[in-house]
Amino acid sequence: MSFRSARMLLGVVGWSGILVSISRGEPRQTMSLDGMWNFATDPDNRGETEKWYRSDVTLPKMPLPGYAPTADGKIRVPGIWENQGNGTETDKVHHSFVGKGWYKRQINPKGLGGSRVSLAITGICRYAKV
Repeated sequence: MSFRSARMLLGVVGWSGILVSISRGEPRQTMSLDGMWNFATDPDNRGETEKWYRSDVTLPKMPLPGYAPTADGKIRVPGIWENQGNGTETDKVHHSFVGKGWYKRQINPKGLGGSRVSLAITGICRYAKV
């Protein structure tokens, strides 16, 4: 991965925060990755086959049928995707989606050449690929 223009893509079930930690034997720099991310749900489990993780592949258009109009392919992290309109309405909850969600964002950290970089994700559900 090039650290000059790194693309972050996460195929996860959910999370509550993300932080990049950079160490060069001096006090650690940190960069919060909270904020707006590109997002898509994957109800047909196509993301890995269609390589949604690649930097040159755009996530599918959102919202899907039955989702809130605000589920426009952007998501605030930390946050719960159903609370942001992703998923279909049920008789029990406003929006519900069980399956994979894809988060994608480009970051441009400065001065990382030769650095050790750690990624800390908090509040993630039991399964994630990063």
